[in-house]
Amino acid sequence: MLQWTLAELAKFQQKPLQFNETLDLKQALHQRLSEISDAQPFTVKGSLTFDHDAWILDMHLVGTITVPSTRSLAPVSLPIDRYVSEVYVTSENADDENFEDEVVIEIEDKKIDLQQSIEDNIILSIPSQVLTPEEKAADIMPKGQGWHVVSEADYQTAQSEEEGTPNPEFEKLKDLFSGQDRKNTD
Repeated sequence: MLQWTLAELAKFQQKPLQFNETLDLKQALHQRLSEISDAQPFTVKGSLTFDHDAWILDMHLVGTITVPSTRSLAPVSLPIDRYVSEVYVTSENADDENFEDEVVIEIEDKKIDLQQSIEDNIILSIPSQVLTPEEKAADIMPKGQGWHVVSEADYQTAQSEEEGTPNPEFEKLKDLFSGQDRKNTD
């Protein structure tokens, strides 16, 4: 797996450590997020570069996961193509003013393990709305007995139409206080 101790990384302080791996993350991703029903092997390419007491990770993740549609729960293949940059520092350097404006990851147990980062970034790549190709093309909204979902555009249109039409219940109340206005002005 993609993990190295600081002792192993010491020989890469002058030149970057390059890696190119294919990882089967199906089980690990499903354990972290049960909605991920399948995952094709991911290609992980990148480098770790040492620079001023920090290890800089540049990584490219490419693969496909299967998640349910947020509208119908039908399975959807979701391609992931994500670039990741992270900065790893030792606990002694974590509070260094050189890293004041950056988000840094503290190296634990004197090793860098990219498994957690890879899984995190795949999960973060899942959009909040996932639709099947048919749902995208037809723009079909779910409905049931006595209910249906409307798009935001349809809702806005209905709201603007309602604003132009007076509510009949309020129309009945319109004349309720008309006699009192005359008494107060006299």
